[in-house]
Amino acid sequence: NYTKLGSVLEDFSKHGIKPHRLTFELVLTGFLRNHDLKRARNIMAAMDSAGFRPDASTFARVLPAYRGLGTDHYVQGKARENLLVGPGPVLKKMFNGLLRLYLDRRDLDAAFRLLDQFGSKTTLKSSSTVADDGRSVIDHETLADSATYTMLIDYLAKHRHFHSLNNILDRARKSKGVLDAGFAAALIRMYYSL
Repeated sequence: NYTKLGSVLEDFSKHGIKPHRLTFELVLTGFLRNHDLKRARNIMAAMDSAGFRPDASTFARVLPAYRGLGTDHYVQGKARENLLVGPGPVLKKMFNGLLRLYLDRRDLDAAFRLLDQFGSKTTLKSSSTVADDGRSVIDHETLADSATYTMLIDYLAKHRHFHSLNNILDRARKSKGVLDAGFAAALIRMYYSL
C-alpha cells in the first residue's frame, strides 16, 4: 500500500534498524512510481544525510521508475555521468533504462547518440574466471547487450525505420555478447513487420 511507504524510515528508526542504501532506493522508486516528487526529493535528501550519495545503482533503479514522469535532464545527465563508473550489470541496466527513455519519447537521434557514445564501452563482467595457473582472468563485456538490441529492433520495426535496422543488426552481429531468445523473438517480430 502506497500510503504506508512514507513511514518506512520512521518504522526503521522506531525499531533501531539503520536503513541501507537499498532501503532508500526502494522507497525512492516507490514514490517515483506513484508520481510523488516531493517525497522522492525528501528521500534523496535523507539518503544523502545518511551518507549514501546517489551512485550508479541509485540511477539504475530511478530510471525505470522515472519513465512515467517523462524525461528530466538532471536525472538523464546524472545517469550518463554514472555510466562511466560502477559494476557492469548496474551499468547495463542504467544504459538500457536511458535508451528506453529516449525511445519512449521517440527521440531516435538521442538513442543512437547514446549507443554510439556508450554502447561499445567495455565493463567488467559480473563474474570472472580463473586461468589454469590460478591467476584471475578479468572478462570484459560491452554495455550494449541482447536486451539493448532487442529493444532497438522492436522499436525500429514497430515504427517502420527499416533503414536503421541494418545498422542495428550489424552491431548485434559484431557484438561479443550472447544474443538470447528475446533477441530471436525480436528478429521474428521484425520479419513479420516487413
